[in-house]
Amino acid sequence: MKAVLFKKDFFKFTFYFIKRKQSIKPKKIMNFKFLYLKHYLILLAALFFYTNSISQNTKLKVLVIVNGENNLKVDLNNTPFTGGGLLGVLISQSVQNNLNDEKSKKLISLMDGFQEYKFKHADFIKSNYEKLNQSIDATVKNKNEVTKYFNDKSKLNFDTLKQDNWQSVIVIDETLGFFRENLKEDKFVIYLTSVINAFDVEKKKSLEKIVLLNKSPRKLYHIDEIFSDKNILKENYASLYPNVDNTTYYRLLGRDVFHNFSKSQKLEDSFHSVKKKLKEYSNKFELKLPEVDKWSSFNTNNSFSFVNAPRKDKANVALITSIELAIEELGQKDMTLEEFSANNISKLSNAGFEIDLNSEKPKMNINSENIVYIINLPKGGKSIFVDQKFDEYIISREIVLVQKDYMTFFDKYKLDIEKYLNETYLITKSVTN
Repeated sequence: MKAVLFKKDFFKFTFYFIKRKQSIKPKKIMNFKFLYLKHYLILLAALFFYTNSISQNTKLKVLVIVNGENNLKVDLNNTPFTGGGLLGVLISQSVQNNLNDEKSKKLISLMDGFQEYKFKHADFIKSNYEKLNQSIDATVKNKNEVTKYFNDKSKLNFDTLKQDNWQSVIVIDETLGFFRENLKEDKFVIYLTSVINAFDVEKKKSLEKIVLLNKSPRKLYHIDEIFSDKNILKENYASLYPNVDNTTYYRLLGRDVFHNFSKSQKLEDSFHSVKKKLKEYSNKFELKLPEVDKWSSFNTNNSFSFVNAPRKDKANVALITSIELAIEELGQKDMTLEEFSANNISKLSNAGFEIDLNSEKPKMNINSENIVYIINLPKGGKSIFVDQKFDEYIISREIVLVQKDYMTFFDKYKLDIEKYLNETYLITKSVTN
């Protein structure tokens, strides 16, 4: 056994999974919905290198069908979630509730000039997937191009797919929407929801269903601005493509969809189980966080992710810790700290988050080499990242400060944060073959 002292938590975080260890309702902890885009970018960060270490001589053939027929929805209410609890689905009922509302009518009318654009996403999915994993051979079609693969009830016709030699199919149902995020000022953001179903053709069954909500991080638009510039809808829709595709890919990868696809194509040796690999390594270390007065820890249900927050200000401050493995088995042996931070900054930037190059980095007493960078949060506030490397582990901390006067909260909890950074221990276990 060996102990490694490190100073930073790493992991972009996962409020979607967080369950308080004590009896506190999640909604009282922090409104993390605006960080939804970041969550899955980081949750499976190590998998990017793992999948690119797969043999490039083997291709997994996948048919991806995109259904964009449901665009466009308008939500004039105050939440983008359905009352039934289906995460990420825009409230379509609000369109009916506000049918006589002049604003709703005008927004829906903008769809008239959007018809040609709602099928554009399919043109980008293939290249986006193959950038992430060159061993995937994706054929991407809009639903209206492959109607023969659906029956009268819009269900997949597995027999026809099988006749055309398709074994693995992903169907993506998209809904683009205007969501009024600021009721008082009548300002909207652009949302795109995706319901992704992965199917095994031979077994005639769904392997996985995933629902994603992606919000354009560009800005809030006043309704008059939207009416005067129809390009807003087009530009925001296109800006969502890279992050939507990245998030979809990593979610499918992390749930072993590609691994299960490979079984039917006899490619298991090239597409290993990600769940199994991560579980194997999760048993090789133990994280020891310090006891900090008046702070609580939260269960993320993830061995590589840890969240802590001050009890009195849990709606304003959080510290997220994640661990990534710089090992040969994940294709990132000898990754330097500089390479990791640069890659992480690139991911955040591609997701639409603004990297703050102007603000002075807050002074912190940290006992080891580190790289610090800051991003701007959509509603004000900052996330301060501190990355470190210890042996084969890369550790990154995200200090989430959601208020515009973020330095007030940082100064208030600076000593507590430094204690987490300097008094956290990673206990690694000997690995025997």
